[in-house]
Amino acid sequence: MGLALVAAVVAGVAVRTTSRSGQAARLWWVAALVAGGAAVATQQASPVPVAAGLAAGGIVAAAVVDAAENRIPTPVAHATTAVSLAALAVYAQSRSDWSELVVGPVLFAALLVAACTLLWAAGAMGFGDVRLAAATVTAFVSGAEGALLVLWCAFVVSGVAVVVLRLTGRRLRHLPFGPGLALGWLVAILVA
Repeated sequence: MGLALVAAVVAGVAVRTTSRSGQAARLWWVAALVAGGAAVATQQASPVPVAAGLAAGGIVAAAVVDAAENRIPTPVAHATTAVSLAALAVYAQSRSDWSELVVGPVLFAALLVAACTLLWAAGAMGFGDVRLAAATVTAFVSGAEGALLVLWCAFVVSGVAVVVLRLTGRRLRHLPFGPGLALGWLVAILVA
């Protein structure tokens, strides 16, 4: 329960301090609630619960800011990646299992980042999405299945959002991809 509180505080503070608009700053409590819930959910499902719980705060904060402002704060994405990698390394060291708990997730995160970089180069997503893709490294402890789930969920969520926006007559110049990545990260941890 302490980890959920940490994730909630991290998410709330990250949204309040990195948002550029009053709308995003007012959503700090949404980020805190979702991050706390995600941290609780990952504690039962993830083989690396501390890493996943800590990642929840940053990933959710980035997704909330992206949904409100159509940008992912660079410090949040980088800090989440660094904390996730450090927590994975500590866990791997304690179990003396570097290949399964660090090398695999880093390899699959690198592949996801490479795929997102290609999409960014083609103009299909922003570079913040590429940074946030790296932060989802804790979902890849399950291997390729986790990587595919993150990507699949992200695209499904974005596709559904486009359909809903079209049906309601609204158009967005840019669709935030961060919420889809965050949901994909959570689904990959819970299912894979």
